[in-house]
Formats: sequence, structure tokens, C-alpha cells
Amino acid sequence: FFATLGDVNIVISIWFVGFILFKSIWWFLNMTPLKLAVVLGIGVGVTTILEIQAVKTDRWEYSAIMPVLPVLKVGISPLLQMTFLPLVVLNIVKKRTNFQI
Repeated sequence: FFATLGDVNIVISIWFVGFILFKSIWWFLNMTPLKLAVVLGIGVGVTTILEIQAVKTDRWEYSAIMPVLPVLKVGISPLLQMTFLPLVVLNIVKKRTNFQI
């Protein structure tokens, strides 16, 4: 449950940074390479920092079957999740708003 709340906070933070940078609450409706870089950069960056900190402080550990990036020692699954989850959420919101740009 708490991990899910953390993921929600990351996605909201990504939206908020986009709002600040692009000066529109609907900045994600027209996804450009720069906007995509913001989403992916924040999602992967924050997740990497949180995963490193959580493993280092023994809040959790990876099982033997979790693929881990060798240099960072971060699980690939959480990184993939925060690569795609924000894009999926923003796309769902875009579809639900029925905006045409």
C-alpha cells in the first residue's frame, strides 16, 4: 500500500514539474521529446535514488531472481515500472479529458 502511495506521489511530482516547466496544467496532452525526457528523467531518477536508499538502509532487499543493474545495484523491475507508469497514467488522463490539440 505504501509503495503504491509512493508511486502516486512520483507521478504527481512528475506532473507538477511539467506544470512548472511548461506553464500549463495540460502540458502532457501534446507530448514532445523534451516533455518525454522530463517524464522519463524524473521517473527513472527518483526511482533510482529511492531504490538505492531503501536497499542501503535495509528497508527492503531484492530476491535472487530480481535482475539488477550491475553498477547501480538497482532492480530493473522498479525502473521499468517508473519508465512506463507515468506515461500510462498521463495517457489515460489525456484520453479521459477528450481534449483535441
